[in-house]
Amino acid sequence: MAAAGDTPETVEVTLRAVGPSRPTTVRLPPLLTVADLRRRVAHDRRLVAPEEGRLRLVLRGKTLPRQDDAHVNLRDGGD
Repeated sequence: MAAAGDTPETVEVTLRAVGPSRPTTVRLPPLLTVADLRRRVAHDRRLVAPEEGRLRLVLRGKTLPRQDDAHVNLRDGGD
């Protein structure tokens, strides 16, 4: 367990998709690249490689950049 002020090892994030699928909750590291996030979301949603490349990821109301080396900082309970 992380002490106050420390970065947690993982955060709980809710994945939501457009369409008739239910949201899912996953545990992810708080800091990761867009490429890693895209791979993990694709794995959770059981998407094949061509579909993975077409994912549009939105975090806190903003579309994440297409650059795979860009980093995202996730917070516990984030969508």
